[in-house]
Amino acid sequence: MKKVCVFFLIISNISDSFSQVSRFETDRPGLSFSPFTTPKNWVQLEAGFSREASKEGGNYGYELPQLLTKYGLHKNLEFRLLTTYGRDVSISSNATSRDGGLSNLEAGFKWKFLKQQHIVPHTALIVQYISRGLNTRPFRDSVDGLFIRLAMQHNFSPHFSMKYNLGINWSRFNLDRIYMYSVSPRFHFAENWMVYVEAFVNVWDKRKPRHILNGGASYLINDRLQLDASYGRKINEFSPTNIISIGGSFRFETNSASNN
Repeated sequence: MKKVCVFFLIISNISDSFSQVSRFETDRPGLSFSPFTTPKNWVQLEAGFSREASKEGGNYGYELPQLLTKYGLHKNLEFRLLTTYGRDVSISSNATSRDGGLSNLEAGFKWKFLKQQHIVPHTALIVQYISRGLNTRPFRDSVDGLFIRLAMQHNFSPHFSMKYNLGINWSRFNLDRIYMYSVSPRFHFAENWMVYVEAFVNVWDKRKPRHILNGGASYLINDRLQLDASYGRKINEFSPTNIISIGGSFRFETNSASNN
């Protein structure tokens, strides 16, 4: 918890020196991604600390943190690098085991190719290659994976929007593909607040689907810093019991952006 507080304190102090820029769009909070990209020549950092508890009650997974680094390559194109420092804890009557290290590394891009027009939503394609050979033990694997998703959003008014995601994921190329879809209505009020609910579903070819219902909020401190918190709960037998997450997003312009 001390590390989390220090992280937010440093980011808050740095952000005070920046001027106002365009609307701040993030993929946090929640599991549904935004179709909007990072402005050209800007860097955007989105970090989250989470705890996931299994239905057995003795297994816990932590992300300390998960960090998504984004860089604007073009008006509608961004580079994405996702790194996760994971920690798995298993508690039994006989012993407690703990494993930690770099548990996930993904690199790819987001390309926004449609702008909202009537019934057509803002739409972007997200592709990320999952590299497992660089993970630390015991998360290392010789088989990589791939993540493909369509991120869509309809803005109905300044106070209400709806996110939709459709995708396919090979966590490892030698395993069955996983389909996903999500729907997330979002309510914006008091200029800086956003609250949301979300239904997120993973579907396998030969296993029962996993359903997670999320809810949470974000607070925009200024046009470069946002804090968020969320809670997810299982709604069927196969899913984790609960997922708790807190995080923040921060962006800054590079020298090349300042000189344009």
